Amino acid sequence: MKKLFSKIRFYFMFVKAFWVKRKRIVLVSFVATIIASFLLQRLVLLQIGSPALKIGIIGLYETTSLPKEVSSLISLGLTKALPNGQIEPGVAKSWEAKENGQLYSFYLKDNLFWHDGEEITTKNISYNFSDVSVEIVDQKTLNFHLKDPFSPLPVFLSEPIFKNNKLIGAGEYKVKSIEKSGKTIKKLVLVPVDKLDDQKIIIKFYPNEKAAVAGFKLGEVDSIKNISNIYELDKWSDVKIESKTNFNQYVGLFFNTQNDKFSDKPVRQALSYSIKKNWDNRALSSYNPSSWAFNKQVKTYEFDLENAKKLLGQEGSDSEKPPIDKIVLSTVSFLAETAKKIQEDWQNFGIETEIKFINSTSEDYEVLLISQEIPIDPDQYALWHSTQPLNLSHYKSPKLDKLLEDGRKILDQEKRKEIYFDFQRFLIEDSPAIFLYYPTNYTISRR
Repeated sequence: MKKLFSKIRFYFMFVKAFWVKRKRIVLVSFVATIIASFLLQRLVLLQIGSPALKIGIIGLYETTSLPKEVSSLISLGLTKALPNGQIEPGVAKSWEAKENGQLYSFYLKDNLFWHDGEEITTKNISYNFSDVSVEIVDQKTLNFHLKDPFSPLPVFLSEPIFKNNKLIGAGEYKVKSIEKSGKTIKKLVLVPVDKLDDQKIIIKFYPNEKAAVAGFKLGEVDSIKNISNIYELDKWSDVKIESKTNFNQYVGLFFNTQNDKFSDKPVRQALSYSIKKNWDNRALSSYNPSSWAFNKQVKTYEFDLENAKKLLGQEGSDSEKPPIDKIVLSTVSFLAETAKKIQEDWQNFGIETEIKFINSTSEDYEVLLISQEIPIDPDQYALWHSTQPLNLSHYKSPKLDKLLEDGRKILDQEKRKEIYFDFQRFLIEDSPAIFLYYPTNYTISRR
């Protein structure tokens, strides 16, 4: 017991002597540890509070062809197009059409600046349109001279503009860095212009959806926007999936009207009536239903086998087979389920249907199942006029050609509306295509 007491006394005397001699160092170290711990916690909280937003985008782009969902973060257009096709001011505070629509004057806002600090003027805005000459009137006035009247021009000018064709914009975010592979952008880092917002955006581009999903699984990105399939990611507990109908796109069947099988309107109408159109987001035409030019009073072609047989001259006939015995349905892989449904409906109608997967719409086809973008302006000249390469049905109609020609020349919106109402009605009556549904897009992100 005496030995134990001696040891305790020894340790007490040792600690006392150490404290007397080293107390300043101990106190300083203790205070420094507390301060360092506090600062470290603040740093961690700061990093957690404003992480980089890492987004995956599908598609291969160059600096001059960025998708609008990206370019609109970096800059503004002369105008701003709303989802319904109406136009608001952008960089331009106002504009006016003159000389029956062959001259447009745009007047720029004051005190707008590029991200490099230089004021936006007509001298550092560049446009290169075919059949349009651009005149700089003064520092704030641009004139666009057209060979023919073109009423959709203000919508075209809603595309974001950049200083001297470089990625120097005037939007809420500016470009911090670009990573390229050749001319193709691989990664884009954006930082907010507003100093109160410290969240940067990192955008990584992928050639296709499967590559983007693989990148998401590897942690390269935390969100992927506008994909057509969830790829079983709904089974991941830490993944959030949001769905949204894309009314700026529709899925449709396009008949090759140059093929003898589909050159007659009754045949095309019969094939439309033979499809059960029970999609939630049913498309009645090639227009966005929120457009100011959308006509909802059109023929709907609800499922009606008796009417389909009547159109093919089978009414009262003992024959169960329509005059067309086989159809080759060409499509792309992500529309495989829709193709199978069409195949089932047509085979129930007595038509053998073969599904063929293609890589390009330039390939020859009988009937093409594809999705198509809907222009913001109701002008669909490029998609349906008989002279245009994007006319997927190779459809020719002098009546519709004239409506499309007039619709892009007339400036009065109410008169344009009447024209496009007629256009939709006649197009759907002739049935060069069957409009099926507006697709659902998904955004996946980490919780």
